[in-house]
Amino acid sequence: MSPVLVTGGSGYLATRLIADLLRGGTAVRTTVRSLASEAEVRAAVRRGGADDDGLEFVVASLTADAGWAEAVAGIDDVYHLASPMIQAQDPDDVVVPARDGALRLLRAARDASARRVVLTSSFAAVGYSPKPVRDYTEADWTDPDTPGSPPTPCRRRWRSERRGTSSTTRAATPSWS
Repeated sequence: MSPVLVTGGSGYLATRLIADLLRGGTAVRTTVRSLASEAEVRAAVRRGGADDDGLEFVVASLTADAGWAEAVAGIDDVYHLASPMIQAQDPDDVVVPARDGALRLLRAARDASARRVVLTSSFAAVGYSPKPVRDYTEADWTDPDTPGSPPTPCRRRWRSERRGTSSTTRAATPSWS
């Protein structure tokens, strides 16, 4: 069985997913921008109750082509969790690297004949809505016109969905929820 690729390995959600996959007996390869974060990621995975022996690291950045072919080599399944986590005034500072990084990954996965790529979203997709409660559903989206709403990749996605140009998505509940 080939390992699973989880992008954005140093992120909170990624470390939880990696730990869950490892506990289930699946080997995992993850991407990080720098191997300097490897010890921290391994510690987070162990805190998640998993043995990190089945975990390997590849350096790949959303903003560069280098590393993506190596990351997907021999991979059947990909979980794309990597995304810029910055506060920016210009939406393109967030949107462009998120979009271009996803496209880099998708091209590399296609070229490596990966059978499945799962794209995740961010809390920003719903988290900046004026909704007064915290029980969000698939019907909830951040309104990019809400005053004070920060620039996020979700702003562009929401607008493209309003124009009807978005592709179909499917939601799944992770095992740790």
